[in-house]
Amino acid sequence: MTRGPSAEAASAEPKWIVASASGGGNCIRAAASASGVIVGDTKNPDGPVQFYGRDEWRRFIHQVKSGFRPE
Repeated sequence: MTRGPSAEAASAEPKWIVASASGGGNCIRAAASASGVIVGDTKNPDGPVQFYGRDEWRRFIHQVKSGFRPE
């Protein structure tokens, strides 16, 4: 994971997606990039973003779908 805007994240305006069930505003937004996923806070659209490589993002999604919960 990389914190802050990466060169890739800053080079083009991302096409952000937000879960339709996020109604309360406590949600993240995500955008695909050429080499991974950019994640940001919906409440702070001009704030910092985090970048996850494709493999990191796939592991995260797999853990969420399998019900993993950190202790």
